[in-house]
Order: sequence, then C-alpha cells, then structure tokens
Amino acid sequence: MPGRRSPCRRAAGLRQWSRPYRQGCLTVQVGLRGSAPDQAWELFRPEGPFAVLPLGGEAFQLVWSAPLERLRRLEQLEPVAFLEALGAALPERLQPEVLLDQPRAFPLALELAWPLRRGPVVLVGEAAHRSHPVGGQGLNLCWRDVQELGQLAAQVSAGRLAPRRLPGRYARRRWPDILLVLLATDALVRIFSNRSPLLLPLRRLALGALAHSGWLRRLCLGAMTLGPCRLLPP
Repeated sequence: MPGRRSPCRRAAGLRQWSRPYRQGCLTVQVGLRGSAPDQAWELFRPEGPFAVLPLGGEAFQLVWSAPLERLRRLEQLEPVAFLEALGAALPERLQPEVLLDQPRAFPLALELAWPLRRGPVVLVGEAAHRSHPVGGQGLNLCWRDVQELGQLAAQVSAGRLAPRRLPGRYARRRWPDILLVLLATDALVRIFSNRSPLLLPLRRLALGALAHSGWLRRLCLGAMTLGPCRLLPP
C-alpha cells in the first residue's frame, strides 16, 4: 500500500494520526449466483460489514470485514474450503461458485494526515486518509481528491488561479469532505457491527426508513457518490 506509506508525506514532514480497528478486511473476486449483475449488497454482520460489489456478469468483488486473525486463516484455505466458508457467511440466496483471484487479508485503520499540504506538496488519496471500507467510501473519497486537484489545475492552466495558491486551496476544499466521511464510516461500523440492545432499535429504524423511502435512498446515494458537502446548500 504505497499510499498509506507515502515517502513524499514523510519527506515533507507531514504528520499522520492513526487508530487501528479491531477488524481486518479480506478482498476477493468470485463468480456468484443469486444477484443481478448491476446489484450491490452491503451486509451488516456482528463481526463486521460485508460488501458484495458487481463487476459485470456473474463476477463480484467481495470486501469481508471480520477479526483479522480469522481472515488470515481464511485466506490460507484451499479454494473449495474457502468457498464453503464464504457460502456460510453470505445470505442463502447468494451462492459463490468459483474463485476468480487469490483472497487477500489486511489490517484496517482510521488514518488522517495533518495538514494536507506543505509548501508545494499536497496529499491525495490514501497518502492523506484511510477509512473503513464500509460502503466503498474510501475509494469515492480518493476519486474526489483527484477531481478537486484536476479542477484546480485547470484553473491554473486557464490563468484563473496562481500556481502558488493551488496547494492551500486544495487543502481547504478537501478538509470538510474528508472529515465528514471518516466520521460517518466510523459511526456506521460502530452502530452496525455490534449487538448492543441499546442500538438495535436505532438500526431497525434506520434500515426501515431506507427500505420505505426512495427519497432517502437517493439522498444517501448522492452523499456517498458526490460527497456529503455537495448536498449542503451553498
């Protein structure tokens, strides 16, 4: 993971705050029956979230969150044994049939660099931040970093922004989005990855509201895709 171990960040003397999660993450691509080719799933299980992401046809990317020691054991299994363990973790309607690549497990952490720039150096993607993979928000956040940097570079090229002002403007514009997403993903993991009787009614209420409100689903999807700040009034 060269992003999170960025030599440019270290050379610039930019600090990084990190808090490890008790969970790890396992990623693998599989052939899967029982889901439409354009349908994604986010399963909230006691051991952690489990994302099922379509790649086209019957190919899916799985992002399995659970205690890291358990995931390390799973990645060492033979393909048939791994598919059996995977089938037991998925809902009955989702049937894994074949491994398309090698399972890989790695630790998870909430990480944030401070500040996002120093002199002409700016941090983008996982050099600047890491979140829990719930909802795929880490990848979306990285793409929005790139989008913002590209828009500012276009302003410099057009003569509308002095080059020396680009790093500071990039950092100011990215901070709100990054902080809100890190807080939101951390809250989702804490709320949905435990069996506290105090949180169960809140979880049922939230999932029920999403199930019955198309407007709320569109709002959540917009926040996940465009970033929560884009939905706030100017």
